[in-house]
Amino acid sequence: MHYFLTSILFFMTVFSFAQNTSERKMTPERKAELESALEQMHQDQFFNGALLLAENGKVVFEKTLGIANVETGELLQSNSSYRLASVSKQFIGTAIVILKEAGRVDYEDDIRKFLPELPYEGVTVRHLLHHTGGLPDYMDLFEKYWDIGKMSPDKMIASNEDLVKLFAEQQPEIDFQPGEKYEYSNTGYVLLGSIIERVSKQSIHDFLYENIFQPAGMTNTRAFQPNVDFGIKNRVYGFDQVDEKQTEMNDHNYLNGMVGDGGIYASARDLLAWDQALKTDTLVSAHGLRTAYTSGVLNDGTLTDYGFGWSIKYDENGNVIEVSHGGSWVGFRTYIVRSLQYDQTLILLTNNTDNELWRVVRIAANIWKGEAYKLPEKKIAIELSEAALKQYAGVYEFDPDFSITITVDAGKIFAQATGQGKFELFPSSEHEFFLKVVDASVTFNQDDEGKIESMTLHQGGDETAKKVK
Repeated sequence: MHYFLTSILFFMTVFSFAQNTSERKMTPERKAELESALEQMHQDQFFNGALLLAENGKVVFEKTLGIANVETGELLQSNSSYRLASVSKQFIGTAIVILKEAGRVDYEDDIRKFLPELPYEGVTVRHLLHHTGGLPDYMDLFEKYWDIGKMSPDKMIASNEDLVKLFAEQQPEIDFQPGEKYEYSNTGYVLLGSIIERVSKQSIHDFLYENIFQPAGMTNTRAFQPNVDFGIKNRVYGFDQVDEKQTEMNDHNYLNGMVGDGGIYASARDLLAWDQALKTDTLVSAHGLRTAYTSGVLNDGTLTDYGFGWSIKYDENGNVIEVSHGGSWVGFRTYIVRSLQYDQTLILLTNNTDNELWRVVRIAANIWKGEAYKLPEKKIAIELSEAALKQYAGVYEFDPDFSITITVDAGKIFAQATGQGKFELFPSSEHEFFLKVVDASVTFNQDDEGKIESMTLHQGGDETAKKVK
């Protein structure tokens, strides 16, 4: 099994747009049913954001519900722009294709051709695009070495160049040899953003605007820039739902200035414009787009099912039938899936940390197909002391290649699976915890002396891992 949190990135194990897609058609009855379901989920605090469905490039359903800024009380609008988180990666992939077609970058170029201060030999542009470069996680590096207390007020948000400088100074060891395996890498996509800047002699913000956002007609889309007005009039701010009535802003992070792995703001309508532009040669050629939709290949010939910022699904004949991506950062949870086979698109943008994005996607897809669905039941988290939580901290090994690390920080408990992000666990009882980002829960098991000896993961079945440290 071993997928745990992978689905928050691409929903590969949660939702397949490619199943029974020919039966999906938005009728007036289904539209009314979906609208009612969304309103109920909003009332139950499962949904705060925008959902857009399109058939053949035409909007067949669009709904926006909730708060854009909890500090001002401003409500979301149809043209509100959300931080896309990792959905931003597809724009970086396309930007590299644009530079390739202009003869300014080759996919097989060593990254040191553009970033000579880095020590990593044999890592190519293609490796970064396919998440096969083996570079260590930049967030861990910043957490260890970046002293925000020494930063001036205008430099408290780190930039792409700060990342390059930190890697050049600290030279952390590579996690694996380039092409040896696939491991999702935010570091790789920030470095791609820096490569775009150095090759184009433009800021990543200007390059994306001039070469993608503007020609695609994306009027409410920009890359984030700290401490300046970066051109978004309808900016959405992320928040946490502390309890039934209380909310708090969750939008600031000193890594918000990174552009590449995330950092782009867009509206749902703009993402549909993006979807449509990719069906023409407005941005890149048909050949370039096919390359972006081509799976990476490991050194041993294994396919990764990840292209240039897209998760890819194939039919039995090897044809690409669907591309998708999800994102999660500060208060935002985002997702886009595009059926190339049936020309249908689902776009979901939310700005509440507690939104169960996968549930909204699944329910929307089931209603769209006329299939049965069940609205989520609200799970209630209890409070446990930090001392009680610390007994669960450690590494739980499912097999030599997959483990889940449990950490406790500031009274909260987090789970991080191999090669994945860190997500909060919520206690439903003393030894049982659930996740809000995906349909999964865990049970911590005690030995005869009452010490925690293992963890059981409940996600499409049950699987137990021993605590190894």
